[in-house]
Amino acid sequence: KTAYEIKECDWSSDVCSSDLLDVPTSGSVVVNDKDVAKLDRNAQAAFRNATIGFIFQNFNLVPVLTTLENVMLPAQLGRQDLGESFAERGRRLLTKVGLERQIGQSVNRLSGGQMQRVAIARALMNKPPIILADEPTGNLDHNTADTVLTVLRDVCQTEGATVVVATHDHHVLNYCHRIIRLMDGKLLRDELREQA
Repeated sequence: KTAYEIKECDWSSDVCSSDLLDVPTSGSVVVNDKDVAKLDRNAQAAFRNATIGFIFQNFNLVPVLTTLENVMLPAQLGRQDLGESFAERGRRLLTKVGLERQIGQSVNRLSGGQMQRVAIARALMNKPPIILADEPTGNLDHNTADTVLTVLRDVCQTEGATVVVATHDHHVLNYCHRIIRLMDGKLLRDELREQA
């Protein structure tokens, strides 16, 4: 099992720097005994692509691409062997998040909730061991949020991924087995719960 650890970090940004999109101003980001924050930019990009799936609050989809093309993009960039074709895996993921009818559609024609589900499918594309999700249910209705949270929970169970969610939505807590509460950058509580 891979060990993920963040040691004594002090970031100048509110964004979680364990994603290596920002550089810690002090401390380190350690994965498998390697300080990944010290890698060069190309090595960090390769690490991110292979290790971390991102679900951004504002989606970060490529507007000129279809839903399927957006989902396949991380695999195409990383040229990873996923054990199946990129298109096959992309279609399966889009079906899993309820977007099988929008596979060939431009993302510009999707609702906010649909764009969020494309972003979730894209985050899962490379089978990353870590998924960082920033408000993954923020643009979803209750039923769609339940579907998405179930998918994320299933990924933890079936693929052994660790999902880290930053959220203000208390409904998300029902799907978590560990809850870390922070306020103003300080740890308030770290609680383990039964898996929902």
